[in-house]
Amino acid sequence: MQTSLKQQPKSKGQRLLMRIWQDRVLYLLLAPAMLYFVFFRLWPIWNMRLAFFNYKARSEWTWAGLKWFEIIFSSNGFFTILGNTLRISFMKYVLMFPFSVAFAILLNELRRLLFDRIDGALAALIMKPVNACTPALINGYRRAHDGMVQFLRKK
Repeated sequence: MQTSLKQQPKSKGQRLLMRIWQDRVLYLLLAPAMLYFVFFRLWPIWNMRLAFFNYKARSEWTWAGLKWFEIIFSSNGFFTILGNTLRISFMKYVLMFPFSVAFAILLNELRRLLFDRIDGALAALIMKPVNACTPALINGYRRAHDGMVQFLRKK
């Protein structure tokens, strides 16, 4: 009867650590996704607590409760601001969808011709400024006194 040279871990904790060590490459592959999730999904949720405090940069925060929400919801311009926000968000998606599809088709055609290795970098360089500028352009078109919408209404 032969005995194994490796000792089997006795407790559940030791077995778990042994299993994690055996799958360490998989955990390393999972680490960037987990960091993204923590920093860009969980951290903003934690920072939403500021809505319930009187925030002061150099002194202690005091509890405000729902005071700020009452002020926002009872203001005269609330529905105007909400409507503008929803319109801008909707127009952003309406404008960005066709541009994104057209850009994907363009990249597919260019990849076949010339840009086999740099299409991802090209996409980032072109689409990031477009995503950043779209809300500003929509706001400029909708401006009350000199926007494009008002110009077209006057004609």
